[in-house]
Amino acid sequence: GDHRPAAMCQGSLATLQALEGKTKGAVSAALEFSAAAARVGNEDLRAASAQLVADGLTMLEGHGQRCARFMLQALQTAAGAGSDAMHDALWMLQRLAQRSDSCKVWILAAGGAEVVHAALVARPGDDKFAQSSAWLAYTLDGLRGLADLLCRSRAGTSPGHVAVRVAVAWAVFELVRAERAGSNFLLAEDSGMLLAVLIEAMAHETASAEGQWACVSALDAMVKGEPRLGSLFMEQGGASLLVRALRAAGTMGPQGEDFRRAVAYLITSLADANSVAANALRAEGAMNVLVEVGLQGTGR
Repeated sequence: GDHRPAAMCQGSLATLQALEGKTKGAVSAALEFSAAAARVGNEDLRAASAQLVADGLTMLEGHGQRCARFMLQALQTAAGAGSDAMHDALWMLQRLAQRSDSCKVWILAAGGAEVVHAALVARPGDDKFAQSSAWLAYTLDGLRGLADLLCRSRAGTSPGHVAVRVAVAWAVFELVRAERAGSNFLLAEDSGMLLAVLIEAMAHETASAEGQWACVSALDAMVKGEPRLGSLFMEQGGASLLVRALRAAGTMGPQGEDFRRAVAYLITSLADANSVAANALRAEGAMNVLVEVGLQGTGR
């Protein structure tokens, strides 16, 4: 926590509020100068003004890049120390990335993807931080950002790397759910990448029950919206992944009831879609395992 005296905290807040107003005024003046310079008739004055505007832009961009590096360093330091400041640093990065495409570029250029991943790995027990980190990766680079998080944890087996895969899987689930609700986050061509991300997260040897649950939930929503994705999933070893998920759900006892139900729904959707999927699931023993874990979960 922050142990600075209250007066010091209030003083820094007042300073920042005053600086915010002055910054807005300075930027507004620079914009007005640029707009006015474009309208003058004298060529020499217009050219000299254009150079001055370009110099000012270079300074502003340099300052923005320093801010991006500062925030990433703050996130890295705070996450390493387990400080509450890591949540604030992450929030600042998310806010800027959401509001400015230039900030996205600066954050990524400063190694943002690597820093966010390292911070997430360092704090595996903080679910809120993990989800916020995954959303920042998505804000910075879309689905490629989520895929990059997975790629960086591909060979990792530590709790931190497991947390990365769980966070990515739940982020994908939220994206799919929002899309089905009509939020239009995703494009049709994103479906293939989403499916690849989910399969990789689900197939990893250290995939936790929670991570598999997130993947199954997202897959079920995707298949209901685009049945063709079910065939693609089955072609990439989906039957064995579902049986594995069923067994993981069966180890959770009563707490795994929703997980088992999610897997059952997905199996039903896939089997109803075509006979090839039904045969593959039957050959993998999915129906037998479904009965087995179903009885285990309900006590009947």
